Amino acid sequence: MIHLGNAEFIKIAFGCNAPLTVGVAAVRLIAALAPSLETLAVAGLLDALPGAVANRRVVDALTPLLALFAILLCAYLVQALNRFLMLKLSMRLEDRLKSEFVAKVSRLAYEHIENDETYDLLERVGADLPGAVAGGFANLLGLAEISLRVLGPVLIIGRSSVPAALACLLLI
Repeated sequence: MIHLGNAEFIKIAFGCNAPLTVGVAAVRLIAALAPSLETLAVAGLLDALPGAVANRRVVDALTPLLALFAILLCAYLVQALNRFLMLKLSMRLEDRLKSEFVAKVSRLAYEHIENDETYDLLERVGADLPGAVAGGFANLLGLAEISLRVLGPVLIIGRSSVPAALACLLLI
Protein backbone atom coordinates (compact mmCIF):
# COMPACT_ATOMS: atom_id res chain seq x y z
CA MET A 1 0.00 0.00 0.00
CA ILE A 2 1.33 3.40 -0.95
CA HIS A 3 0.91 6.15 1.61
CA LEU A 4 0.87 9.63 0.13
CA GLY A 5 -0.37 12.86 1.63
CA ASN A 6 -3.32 14.72 0.17
CA ALA A 7 -1.12 17.34 -1.45
CA GLU A 8 0.96 14.67 -3.21
CA PHE A 9 -2.06 13.25 -5.01
CA ILE A 10 -2.84 16.68 -6.41
CA LYS A 11 0.81 17.45 -7.24
CA ILE A 12 1.35 14.17 -9.07
CA ALA A 13 -1.89 14.42 -11.07
CA PHE A 14 -1.25 18.10 -11.84
CA GLY A 15 2.36 17.37 -12.81
CA CYS A 16 1.26 14.60 -15.15
CA ASN A 17 -1.26 16.69 -17.07
CA ALA A 18 -2.32 20.07 -15.67
CA PRO A 19 -5.20 20.91 -18.06
CA LEU A 20 -6.74 17.46 -17.66
CA THR A 21 -6.47 17.65 -13.86
CA VAL A 22 -8.10 21.08 -13.78
CA GLY A 23 -10.80 19.81 -16.14
CA VAL A 24 -11.56 16.81 -13.93
CA ALA A 25 -11.74 19.02 -10.83
CA ALA A 26 -13.99 21.57 -12.55
CA VAL A 27 -16.35 18.90 -13.87
CA ARG A 28 -16.64 17.25 -10.45
CA LEU A 29 -17.38 20.56 -8.75
CA ILE A 30 -19.99 21.43 -11.39
CA ALA A 31 -21.56 18.01 -10.82
CA ALA A 32 -21.74 18.79 -7.11
CA LEU A 33 -23.87 21.86 -7.82
CA ALA A 34 -26.41 19.95 -9.94
CA PRO A 35 -28.69 18.78 -7.07
CA SER A 36 -29.02 22.33 -5.74
CA LEU A 37 -29.79 23.66 -9.20
CA GLU A 38 -32.36 20.90 -9.68
CA THR A 39 -33.98 21.89 -6.38
CA LEU A 40 -34.18 25.51 -7.47
CA ALA A 41 -35.64 24.52 -10.85
CA VAL A 42 -38.28 22.32 -9.23
CA ALA A 43 -39.13 25.15 -6.80
CA GLY A 44 -39.54 27.52 -9.74
CA LEU A 45 -41.76 25.01 -11.51
CA LEU A 46 -43.90 24.53 -8.40
CA ASP A 47 -44.20 28.30 -8.03
CA ALA A 48 -45.26 28.72 -11.67
CA LEU A 49 -47.75 25.83 -11.88
CA PRO A 50 -50.59 27.26 -9.74
CA GLY A 51 -50.62 30.52 -11.70
CA ALA A 52 -50.40 28.69 -15.01
CA VAL A 53 -53.28 26.39 -14.14
CA ALA A 54 -55.43 29.22 -12.73
CA ASN A 55 -54.88 31.38 -15.83
CA ARG A 56 -55.05 28.37 -18.15
CA ARG A 57 -51.71 29.39 -19.64
CA VAL A 58 -49.43 26.38 -19.69
CA VAL A 59 -46.80 28.52 -21.42
CA ASP A 60 -46.09 30.22 -18.05
CA ALA A 61 -44.86 26.89 -16.63
CA LEU A 62 -42.90 26.00 -19.74
CA THR A 63 -39.78 28.02 -18.89
CA PRO A 64 -39.19 26.40 -15.46
CA LEU A 65 -39.97 22.99 -16.97
CA LEU A 66 -37.43 23.50 -19.75
CA ALA A 67 -34.90 24.76 -17.20
CA LEU A 68 -35.40 21.57 -15.17
CA PHE A 69 -34.92 19.37 -18.25
CA ALA A 70 -31.82 21.34 -19.25
CA ILE A 71 -30.31 20.92 -15.78
CA LEU A 72 -31.04 17.18 -15.79
CA LEU A 73 -29.49 16.83 -19.26
CA CYS A 74 -26.43 18.82 -18.21
CA ALA A 75 -26.05 16.68 -15.08
CA TYR A 76 -26.07 13.54 -17.22
CA LEU A 77 -23.54 15.02 -19.67
CA VAL A 78 -21.29 16.17 -16.82
CA GLN A 79 -21.27 12.64 -15.38
CA ALA A 80 -20.33 11.17 -18.75
CA LEU A 81 -17.63 13.81 -19.23
CA ASN A 82 -16.31 13.11 -15.73
CA ARG A 83 -15.96 9.39 -16.47
CA PHE A 84 -14.17 10.15 -19.75
CA LEU A 85 -11.78 12.67 -18.18
CA MET A 86 -10.96 10.37 -15.24
CA LEU A 87 -10.24 7.53 -17.66
CA LYS A 88 -8.01 9.83 -19.71
CA LEU A 89 -6.21 11.01 -16.55
CA SER A 90 -5.72 7.41 -15.40
CA MET A 91 -4.24 6.52 -18.78
CA ARG A 92 -1.86 9.50 -18.66
CA LEU A 93 -0.83 8.60 -15.12
CA GLU A 94 -0.24 5.02 -16.24
CA ASP A 95 1.96 6.11 -19.14
CA ARG A 96 3.96 8.59 -17.10
CA LEU A 97 4.37 6.76 -13.79
CA LYS A 98 5.07 3.31 -15.22
CA SER A 99 7.84 4.61 -17.46
CA GLU A 100 9.39 6.64 -14.64
CA PHE A 101 9.21 3.65 -12.30
CA VAL A 102 10.88 1.36 -14.83
CA ALA A 103 13.59 3.97 -15.46
CA LYS A 104 14.33 4.25 -11.74
CA VAL A 105 14.39 0.49 -11.26
CA SER A 106 16.76 0.12 -14.21
CA ARG A 107 19.23 2.46 -12.49
CA LEU A 108 19.40 0.24 -9.39
CA ALA A 109 22.51 -1.77 -8.79
CA TYR A 110 22.25 -5.41 -9.79
CA GLU A 111 22.64 -6.71 -6.23
CA HIS A 112 19.46 -4.83 -5.20
CA ILE A 113 17.41 -6.40 -7.96
CA GLU A 114 18.77 -9.86 -7.17
CA ASN A 115 17.84 -9.44 -3.49
CA ASP A 116 14.47 -11.15 -2.99
CA GLU A 117 13.20 -8.71 -0.36
CA THR A 118 14.03 -5.67 -2.48
CA TYR A 119 12.51 -7.26 -5.56
CA ASP A 120 9.30 -8.04 -3.64
CA LEU A 121 9.17 -4.47 -2.38
CA LEU A 122 9.59 -3.12 -5.92
CA GLU A 123 6.82 -5.43 -7.13
CA ARG A 124 4.42 -4.21 -4.44
CA VAL A 125 5.21 -0.52 -4.94
CA GLY A 126 5.02 -0.69 -8.72
CA ALA A 127 1.95 -2.92 -8.85
CA ASP A 128 -0.71 -0.21 -8.99
CA LEU A 129 1.03 3.12 -8.56
CA PRO A 130 -1.09 4.95 -11.18
CA GLY A 131 -4.28 3.46 -9.76
CA ALA A 132 -3.36 4.53 -6.24
CA VAL A 133 -2.66 8.10 -7.37
CA ALA A 134 -5.84 8.30 -9.47
CA GLY A 135 -7.87 6.80 -6.62
CA GLY A 136 -6.45 9.22 -4.07
CA PHE A 137 -7.11 12.17 -6.37
CA ALA A 138 -10.67 10.96 -6.99
CA ASN A 139 -11.23 10.59 -3.24
CA LEU A 140 -10.08 14.16 -2.62
CA LEU A 141 -12.41 15.41 -5.33
CA GLY A 142 -15.19 13.32 -3.79
CA LEU A 143 -14.62 15.08 -0.47
CA ALA A 144 -14.91 18.49 -2.13
CA GLU A 145 -17.99 17.31 -4.04
CA ILE A 146 -19.73 16.12 -0.88
CA SER A 147 -18.95 19.41 0.82
CA LEU A 148 -20.58 21.34 -2.02
CA ARG A 149 -23.55 19.00 -2.08
CA VAL A 150 -24.10 19.63 1.62
CA LEU A 151 -23.59 23.38 1.42
CA GLY A 152 -25.93 23.80 -1.57
CA PRO A 153 -29.16 23.13 0.32
CA VAL A 154 -27.89 25.21 3.24
CA LEU A 155 -27.48 28.15 0.86
CA ILE A 156 -30.95 27.56 -0.54
CA ILE A 157 -32.35 27.60 3.00
CA GLY A 158 -30.27 30.71 3.69
CA ARG A 159 -32.11 32.56 0.92
CA SER A 160 -35.31 32.30 2.96
CA SER A 161 -34.06 32.24 6.53
CA VAL A 162 -30.54 33.00 7.65
CA PRO A 163 -31.09 31.67 11.21
CA ALA A 164 -32.37 28.35 9.81
CA ALA A 165 -29.30 28.09 7.55
CA LEU A 166 -27.01 28.78 10.51
CA ALA A 167 -28.82 26.12 12.53
CA CYS A 168 -28.29 23.65 9.65
CA LEU A 169 -24.58 24.49 9.57
CA LEU A 170 -24.31 23.94 13.31
CA LEU A 171 -26.02 20.55 12.98
CA ILE A 172 -23.58 19.47 10.30
